[in-house]
Amino acid sequence: MNLSDIFTSANRSDTEVDKIIYSRDATAEDGECLGVVWPRTAEELHKLFSYSRRNDVTLVPRGAGTANQGQCIPQKSLVVDMSKMNKILEIGDDYVIVQAGVVLDDLNRALKDKFFPVIPYTHKVCTVGGMIAANAHGLHSYYGKTGKYVIALEVVDGAGRYLKMNSSTIKNFIGFEGTSGIIVGAKLRILPKQLARTASIFKFNTVSALVDKVMRLKKENNALAIEYFDERASVLAGLDQGFHILVEYNDNTGNIKGIKEVAEALEMKEKIRYILYKHRYTQIEDPYIPDDKLAHFLHWLSKNQVPCFGHLNINVLHPCFKEFSKMVDEMYEKLSFYNGRVSGEWGWGLKRKDKMLSADIDKMKLKNQQLDPKNLMNRGKVYA
Repeated sequence: MNLSDIFTSANRSDTEVDKIIYSRDATAEDGECLGVVWPRTAEELHKLFSYSRRNDVTLVPRGAGTANQGQCIPQKSLVVDMSKMNKILEIGDDYVIVQAGVVLDDLNRALKDKFFPVIPYTHKVCTVGGMIAANAHGLHSYYGKTGKYVIALEVVDGAGRYLKMNSSTIKNFIGFEGTSGIIVGAKLRILPKQLARTASIFKFNTVSALVDKVMRLKKENNALAIEYFDERASVLAGLDQGFHILVEYNDNTGNIKGIKEVAEALEMKEKIRYILYKHRYTQIEDPYIPDDKLAHFLHWLSKNQVPCFGHLNINVLHPCFKEFSKMVDEMYEKLSFYNGRVSGEWGWGLKRKDKMLSADIDKMKLKNQQLDPKNLMNRGKVYA
């Protein structure tokens, strides 16, 4: 069996141009792409896995390629671009059934007065399948991760088995970054669009005063999101010099009111990442820091002039570094000292697989021995 027996010429490519394009994802590091296929049906995927096993060709599933830790960079692999499986199959009162290649913004436009509440920075282009594979977090951090809203999945696992799953079995594909199989479709829980909340912006001259305020806010049920902007990020976001938090409330507590006014304030947390990127802070990290070490870590970042923003309600920060900065490794050492985690929401991929905890590696390996016994799926990522 050859690829030409499975995919038409319009749905496969081994041109040099396509191999160069698909050798990268948003990480902008080079891999080695053997070719690209664009499946349109689960049957094609099933045949592709037969081809893969017989020819010992590894597969790399790809949504929009927006992952920033090298999750989609092929290692002498065939890239499986799921963008042509992009149908919204059914919309119910509190659920939607979609194919994996559906773009999130397209889905939310189709849902009208409902929405899928996990909205990553890359919402304009990211796909549902990619979000599930990464167990993506979103701008509205209080909604939690993607996996919280997955009711059922259709997958082809690494052994080539087509599976329809719900309840406990779906967890073996959520957050596995494409190492256990390819997500074909999903049934997702959706929510009614909520009316605009209120918001407030607080300014502080010191990190200690800011953290004290954050700890008080965390004890209040009406504070949903607490977004952090350090001195550098504050100025770039159009705020005064100093440390700031942007607090989103689920009631009228905030002094920023009105749909338009609140929306304009909340735009800052989406735009700041791209503003810092334009200022050549191209390496953005996502560590988790426990409450008792939060002030220490923020002090360290400020002292070393590392721009930072993040979600203090869930203790996930985004320190920003210029390319090849030695400060990244120093930050990892600080995280170990402070009992933090290297990845709070963006996963491991190719770049950070050596930072995973051994206990997490063992769990994933055990599951993938059952789901992908020949290690054909996204080889070289996460832990291998």
